[in-house]
Amino acid sequence: MNGLINKIKESIQAKLQLFILSSATIVFLATILYVTVKNRQMELEESIRLTKEVAQKRASNIQSELNKDFALTHTMAAAMQDFVLQSDSVRNNLVPTMLKRVFERNNHLQSLWIHWELSAVVPNYPFTYGRVRKTYFRKGNTIHFKIDTVDTDGDKENGLYYTIKTQKKNVITEPYWYSYSGDDKDEILETSVCVPVLQSTKFLGLMGIDIKLDRFEELVGKIRPFRNSYAFFVSHKGTFVYHPIASNIGGNLITDNKKDNDMYRFDIRMKSGKPFSFRRQENGEELFVTFAPVFIGDTGTPWYLSIVVPYKEMTAIANQNMIRSFFIGFIGLLFLGIILYFIARNITRPLTRISNMLKELAAGKINTKTHLKVKTKDEIGSISHDVNGLKDSLGRTAMFATEIGKGNLDAEFEKLSDDDVIGKALLDMRESLREAKEEDLKRQRADEIQKWITNGIARINEIMRQHSELDQLAYAVVKYIVDALKANQGAFYVLTDAEAGVDIEDVTFEAVTALAWGRKKPLHRQIKMGETLIGRAAYEQTSLYMTEIPENYVNITSGLGKANPRSLLIVPLMLNEEVMGILEVISFHELEKYQIEFVEKAGESIASTIASVKISQRTARLLDQTKSQAGELTEKEEELRQQMEEMQATQEEASKRQAEMSGMITAINSIAYVAEYSMDGFITHVNEAYAQLLEMPQQQIVGKKQGFFQVGLDEDRREKFEQLWVKMRKGIPHKQEQKIEVNNKARWLSEVYTPINDMDGSPVRVINIAMDITHLKSNEE
Repeated sequence: MNGLINKIKESIQAKLQLFILSSATIVFLATILYVTVKNRQMELEESIRLTKEVAQKRASNIQSELNKDFALTHTMAAAMQDFVLQSDSVRNNLVPTMLKRVFERNNHLQSLWIHWELSAVVPNYPFTYGRVRKTYFRKGNTIHFKIDTVDTDGDKENGLYYTIKTQKKNVITEPYWYSYSGDDKDEILETSVCVPVLQSTKFLGLMGIDIKLDRFEELVGKIRPFRNSYAFFVSHKGTFVYHPIASNIGGNLITDNKKDNDMYRFDIRMKSGKPFSFRRQENGEELFVTFAPVFIGDTGTPWYLSIVVPYKEMTAIANQNMIRSFFIGFIGLLFLGIILYFIARNITRPLTRISNMLKELAAGKINTKTHLKVKTKDEIGSISHDVNGLKDSLGRTAMFATEIGKGNLDAEFEKLSDDDVIGKALLDMRESLREAKEEDLKRQRADEIQKWITNGIARINEIMRQHSELDQLAYAVVKYIVDALKANQGAFYVLTDAEAGVDIEDVTFEAVTALAWGRKKPLHRQIKMGETLIGRAAYEQTSLYMTEIPENYVNITSGLGKANPRSLLIVPLMLNEEVMGILEVISFHELEKYQIEFVEKAGESIASTIASVKISQRTARLLDQTKSQAGELTEKEEELRQQMEEMQATQEEASKRQAEMSGMITAINSIAYVAEYSMDGFITHVNEAYAQLLEMPQQQIVGKKQGFFQVGLDEDRREKFEQLWVKMRKGIPHKQEQKIEVNNKARWLSEVYTPINDMDGSPVRVINIAMDITHLKSNEE
């Protein structure tokens, strides 16, 4: 068994035969099954339709027979209403004669009768009840006549007669057993057709006939649309009028079969007067049951004809057709298998050769010198031709991949077609490698630029720390920036000190240094805010970069002559949204974007340093001026005592100078953190800015020891404290950078400690002026 399975797995011929034959078998069986099921379903639907149609047709036949009797009774009732107006003699002679004649001509009638209301036929009859009956009936083969009077004591309100009398409606009664001889053996099943005799709306009497119901045995018993099917006939309330099982006749479909009635609701459906059908199981057999209504006149109480058919009889023809279809299909499959054998044999031989070559290609063996021989132009020949093409294309692809592996990203290669997935993937790979190489170069360039900017800013910060004089600092910074940008000229403008309340248009910037061709050049120039390109950049607080420079704005002169520069860069040096200075760079070549970014970032550090230096210089000048004035006052004290007018003039001058110094100190307080210390290192006063920096009220800071907010070990802090105050007591100013921590937030301060001397030149207190350089430290990091 395993050998057979392996042979099938290894042989395409066996697979073709097995799979095609099995597929055909499956398709055939599925088709036969579908057709059989569909045919069986259609046959069943047709049989159900036929059964319903037969039931409706036969019900119409029965309805026609019953309606003839109903029409006869209705005609007789219409005739009887005229006899009320006749005399008793006429009525008593004609009515019996008429009734007898009609009765004799309708042999299927069991009896014929007329009931007269006594109040209608007896003059001055005082009561509304009481009636006289005249009846013709058959007993055996003879016709009998009977007349009697009933209900003279009152109507029976629960009787049929009273119901018809009050409702004045036509009625066909439910079937009932009755014996005309009085012997139970002679009982017959009959029904009565009753039509009220009316004069306008007045009830005169009741006309009726009694019909023997065994007449329907022949009509219903012959209804057999299918083998083993049968029919039965029931009244409106379910009484069996006819049933193939004689014992059921006179029984009741509803009351005698409560279980079936609960399931199929005969009582409700039969009152609707509509046909209905259902399936049911009986003795393990599935049956189809349909009910067709039989309407009798206008009674509104239809009777029903029912036909019962076994489902197996409905599908018998479909089952026979299925057996024939299976037999014919088996013969067809046998013939198909023989044909498949020869077809598969002719297909598998060239496919074997194609398979061997594909195995070589799958193993990576690509020999473009050997090809399959193509002898036919059919699909096999087309496959062989395509395999040869595949072999050649794989050879070209392998050569291209080898070149890519060697790093030759410019190797030539063309796709076989727009759908060449491998070729497209190789070309996409080459393009991706190119893009990756370009991205790597860009990333390296970006890293180099960022490193260059970071190193440049660090170098500028280092240069600024080495110089305390503004002109020296400005020259060193300009020289470094011009050299770093490989520019030709540069200039450094500083905001001049202005009196408080001066208009912004009167603010000026003074050139403190200039550089051309690597040498310092004298430049004495002041520019107002908003004037020229320098003033405009300061006013707008934004950098200006121009490659189209206005004529005669500047000329760069060398030994070879003069020429206009190619680019101009003007950068405002900003600190806390205030312009502290302007940096101007002029070059023969255009500047790169990263070079402009470098100058702008460096401008932040330069602006901060300018502010610190200017504050220090201003403070030193004020202190020197104060000491000079104090000395002069001391030397001339005696002279001033003798010369009161001169002393008063001198005092006024001193007051004026003191006011100027107070204004200067106010300016310092507005832009810097200022603190005063006693000579033993305790804080005696801080300005509001310092208190806001430390996030403490001024009164809580006073009395604290210098450095209480400094970050570091206690031992290091004590050592730095002692070293600082030794210098202060000697009257030596000190500059330092200090890191503090306020509510877990680190801040960097640039501080200048300056001793204040008394008249004798001895230090009596120390002033500390500090600037926040946290952002500079962040840039360096």
